Amino acid sequence: MSRVWTDEQQELIDVALSAMPRLKHVAVRADAGSGKTTVLVQRIRNILEMSKNAPLQHALCLSFTERSKADLAERLRADMGVEVYTIHG
Repeated sequence: MSRVWTDEQQELIDVALSAMPRLKHVAVRADAGSGKTTVLVQRIRNILEMSKNAPLQHALCLSFTERSKADLAERLRADMGVEVYTIHG
């Protein structure tokens, strides 16, 4: 089953694809439960997939809470080279 994204979510995911090879920084602010983490995970996976010919040396994710950090780390566990930190860590 494929994921159906809202227009706003798809726009954030597509920024990663259109920015290759020069990646853009993006900040997302949205309510709890709106899919921020899911969009970020998909965005990172797209960036990693697009960079296979010129592998990234590092990918850094920043989160504001330990709970979000743990969620990101769990979802990205299989994606090598991804480090997840809180903004305070």
